[in-house]
Amino acid sequence: MLKRITSVSYETRDLGGAIEWYTKVLGLKLRFRKGDWAEFETGGAALALHQTRGGSPPGGPSNATAIFEVDDVRSVRAILGERGVVCIGEIQDVGGAGWLTSFRDPEGNVFDLWQPRRSAKPRTRKARRASSRR
Repeated sequence: MLKRITSVSYETRDLGGAIEWYTKVLGLKLRFRKGDWAEFETGGAALALHQTRGGSPPGGPSNATAIFEVDDVRSVRAILGERGVVCIGEIQDVGGAGWLTSFRDPEGNVFDLWQPRRSAKPRTRKARRASSRR
């Protein structure tokens, strides 16, 4: 039966440009590229990109979302925002699970950042300023 997810794949019109964005903006390490397929290291399941044939646009809207675990959702969201990443909405408290925020890649694919509840509560700007004065 099913064992584990080995990869999550998104379509892209421009594989070279997407590889550059995922490595430079997200900081992911390219595992390999072969033809119209590329995979990145994520510390678990691979994140894969697949070039659409003939430059056709990626498939229609998808409910698939890759979720990246982070230690501090606010700081990672701020870093990605500084790099021009389109963030979607605000950081959400998802109860006992932690905090979640979403963003899009240049093709419009949605990704989430998730900070588990076991991590410290996301710090507010006021709390960050107070700790930086110490």
